[in-house]
Amino acid sequence: MKLSLYDILYILLLTQLKYIFQSNISMGVNLTVKRMIVKIDEKKCTGCGKCIAPCAEGAIKIINGKAKVVSEELCDGMGFCIGICPEGALSVEERYTVEFNREKAESQPKQKDTSIHCFICGASEDTSYLLPLRHNMQSMWVCTRCLPKLIHG
Repeated sequence: MKLSLYDILYILLLTQLKYIFQSNISMGVNLTVKRMIVKIDEKKCTGCGKCIAPCAEGAIKIINGKAKVVSEELCDGMGFCIGICPEGALSVEERYTVEFNREKAESQPKQKDTSIHCFICGASEDTSYLLPLRHNMQSMWVCTRCLPKLIHG
């Protein structure tokens, strides 16, 4: 049986992938979990940092002027950071990655951002529950007290 160069490269690739997965699993890293995770488009990201505070798990940091998911095990995939990005650089995708580590996420220092407040009454996250909102191509926050007025007029 004669193998083509394509067949040889394919077999080599499969062998390498098998080795990578076995090495990661033996080191305690599980790359076989398919789940939702935040994806950042570096071309669209301006590095404004508005996505950092909404990420309660501390998975996003600004590195070299761009937002980056610094640890996939900290990203819960809920996407609260998405609605606040003024450039639309964030999305959520389903893919294979490490499992979400709730204990590690809860141990991260909480980010305080004074710019996060209800755009109607000015309430902060210290006094009210706030939800991200997009309207007329703007990202903003609204508190649960003002939300019914916004919905029903």
